[in-house]
Amino acid sequence: MHDLLVSFSLLFFVTAVFAIMHMLYIEHRMTLFGFGMICLAVSVASAIMYYGNAFTAFLAVAQKLTFVASAGWLLPCHYVESQTNDVAVGEGRTIR
Repeated sequence: MHDLLVSFSLLFFVTAVFAIMHMLYIEHRMTLFGFGMICLAVSVASAIMYYGNAFTAFLAVAQKLTFVASAGWLLPCHYVESQTNDVAVGEGRTIR
C-alpha cells in the first residue's frame, strides 16, 4: 500500500511541478523556472533510487533533499507577485 501511495504522490507532484513551471515560463521568471528544473531533477533522481533500488544507502538523504528543494522552491513561487494583468472572472470580480 505504501508503494501505491508513493506512486500517486509522485504522479500528482510531477503534474503540479510542470503546471507551475509552465506558469513561470509564461511569466518570464527564468530564475524560478531554473530552480524548478533543479527541483524536478532531484525528485526524479530520488524516484529512480526508490523504484530502481539503486544507491539505497543514499535514499534517505535524497528524499530529505527532495523535500528541502521542493519547499525551498514552492515558497518563493507562492509569495512572488504575479506579473500578468488582471483577468476578468465575471460579475465585476477580477483575479490576479
